[in-house]
Amino acid sequence: MRTPKRKRHWQADVISAFKRAINRLESGTGGLDDIQDVYKLSATVAAENRGVKDPTTIKRMAEYAEELVEEDHALAPENKHQVLFHFVIAYIYAHVPAGILEEMEADRIMEYLNEALDLFIEPESELSDLAGQPSDEALGSDLFGYPSDVEVLDYDPERALDKGAWLDLDEGEQLEIVMAFHESHVELGDSLDGHAAIHVTIETQIATDTPEVMAALARLMKQGLTRHGAIHAIGSVFFESVQELLASDDSEGEDANERYYAKLSSISADDWPSQA
Repeated sequence: MRTPKRKRHWQADVISAFKRAINRLESGTGGLDDIQDVYKLSATVAAENRGVKDPTTIKRMAEYAEELVEEDHALAPENKHQVLFHFVIAYIYAHVPAGILEEMEADRIMEYLNEALDLFIEPESELSDLAGQPSDEALGSDLFGYPSDVEVLDYDPERALDKGAWLDLDEGEQLEIVMAFHESHVELGDSLDGHAAIHVTIETQIATDTPEVMAALARLMKQGLTRHGAIHAIGSVFFESVQELLASDDSEGEDANERYYAKLSSISADDWPSQA
């Protein structure tokens, strides 16, 4: 799996990692029964996310991360309830002994995350009960500001989206995760914003089951295009339709959507060989 390139990508990465760790704690697959120990899963999740397979390296990652948290526990025992902060710091710094991050890089990422995310939990009475019954509702979306069922970094145009989760995001969040994917995979330069916006538009048309778009997607993929390629093909038709609308002075002309849908009905994979 890729390593996040920018600080905001690390923000999405750590959100996803924390939710996975909480899910393992709740399901009993993490080998822990106290939510204050969830930081002990940080190195395992980090190793999985970065594709680290060597047991010795994973052990070093775990030891390094856990030592940081245990030092804080020793210096400030009253902070043991800060499970969110401790997981994040353990997760980020677990990358250092694996050679994925330099310590100064980890420092800068952690500084950013401290500002971008509300890592510190107020010691309210209900939080003390979480050790017995960890809750994603209490430790997931509300603290991070993201829907708890959306893996923010995991957008992949080759995989069908969870339509409900996609539509629960606002347009800015949709654009953010699409841009994160393309920044990690494709060099688009100054055209990234526009390219990502077209992706968002087409994914939303798919998520809302727009019949003409769904039919075009199915047809193009059956004819040999990848899902990503089919989205590009549909997006090109959409962009062309928008350009025609902007250039037209005929306010009484055919409905723009109808023109767009008519074009979609006639395209085939042969028109887009570079997208296969």
